[in-house]
Amino acid sequence: MLSKWNLAKLYHSVTANTYLTALVLLVIFCVTSAVIPSNKIFFLLATAYFVGTVLITQSIYKALLLTFLPLSILNIGQVYITTVIPFNALSSDINYEGRQFFFRFSPFFVLQLTTIVLLILEFVRKKGVLHLTKVHLFAALAILSTLVSVLQTEHYPYFSFITVIDMTGRVAWLITLQMFLASLPKPELFKCLKTLFLVIVMMATLQSGVVAAQLVKRSTLNLRIEQSTVIPQFGAGADENALRFRPIGLDTHSNNLANTTLILFFSGSILAVYLLIQKEKVPWQLFFFFVSELFLVILITLSRAAYISIFIGTLAFFIWQRKTTLNAIFFLRKQLQFLTPLFLLGVLFFVPLVTERLLYSVNSFGVGGGVSTRAELQKQAVTLLSKNFFFGVGPSMFIPAAFKDNPRGVIYYFPETVHNGFLLFLTERGFVTAVIMVLFVYLLIRQIVLSPLDKKLKTLLLSGFLTVFFNMLLHPFDNFFSFFTLVAWLIVYIQPEKSYEK
Repeated sequence: MLSKWNLAKLYHSVTANTYLTALVLLVIFCVTSAVIPSNKIFFLLATAYFVGTVLITQSIYKALLLTFLPLSILNIGQVYITTVIPFNALSSDINYEGRQFFFRFSPFFVLQLTTIVLLILEFVRKKGVLHLTKVHLFAALAILSTLVSVLQTEHYPYFSFITVIDMTGRVAWLITLQMFLASLPKPELFKCLKTLFLVIVMMATLQSGVVAAQLVKRSTLNLRIEQSTVIPQFGAGADENALRFRPIGLDTHSNNLANTTLILFFSGSILAVYLLIQKEKVPWQLFFFFVSELFLVILITLSRAAYISIFIGTLAFFIWQRKTTLNAIFFLRKQLQFLTPLFLLGVLFFVPLVTERLLYSVNSFGVGGGVSTRAELQKQAVTLLSKNFFFGVGPSMFIPAAFKDNPRGVIYYFPETVHNGFLLFLTERGFVTAVIMVLFVYLLIRQIVLSPLDKKLKTLLLSGFLTVFFNMLLHPFDNFFSFFTLVAWLIVYIQPEKSYEK
């Protein structure tokens, strides 16, 4: 166990060379956000949080770096609802209000608009000379191609256009902060990145705490920061056990929670490893706590796709970095012997839970299983793609497009998007955008391989992409510009020794 002296040393090691006051402000922001009575007050609170971070760091760019993740996770705002399929056109009792689309006008949305404006101003200030690479070019082309898809869609173009704003905001955030961080002296750069790592740890801990509380209560906590007050139905399918409870954390569904957790897992891990390689003080105890809490959350979600994805990513890292993995296991085994009883209790709880979930998966191919419904959704996606090949049916428009094409088809009893993020992307945005995005991913991964980064960090980056993309393959997620991609991009493109293709 740690003595008071060792705890003091650990605290100093964690907080050294960080914007500690900004982290304290983040804690206050999260706690206050959980209990505020209205969305309007949250806007004021979020504004105060952002302005406070600017004052503490003396930089609007540092504030953009540190507030992006908290505001994206605590995505509270004014909700606008549009019913895209009326309730009397559906057979499902779950959608008693019909199938609806939601848009939140939130501080995060305002942050994205602000970042876009800042990039435009930077572009004007530098007279259009930003020294961008092919990766940047294909990211921009993907946005333009998606915009074309929006302009030709027959379904709710305003909701579809929000996808373009989100995509543009993320790319603008990337390019703006890449240029800013690359211009910083190394000590200041490491201070920013270490603070960002601690922000990720804190948001992961908040998420984990809410998950644990929901698991105990077996319902949501009715906190303002929760994205939903209702736990989605579980247990109706032949491959599900209705006695089990799947918490949703700060997301709207347990599968979304699992995806968010995987993204946080690798985002924080690559930052921590990068800082350790740069001889920055990141205590192994903190890193172990961070990885452990998120791993437990993944187990609790009962997401089979996340189980498979994390297994594939971990196996890939082990194969590519066998010696490093074994050394890490040996080190942890030696340091954490006193936690053996707790580890055994965890095994007794989680092994039956995960095993049961996997055994129930055998029923997926039978009557009432999920495979038949997914197969029908895939057939519908292929049909829509054949009719809208080049630019798709429009971003986020799969459900209304499928309903219009076949009102009595799979959407009639299961009004959801196809459970394959790549096929969904192809169907909604078309062949042209899909090809551009594939080239973007290829060039980014190629740049990781060619970069002067440490081999262990390169391996972790590639394992992360393998994991989040495999999870995307099994669920309707768009992980192309996830927070993990943003952090990976920053790590690669802030290197002083550039070997980038122009």
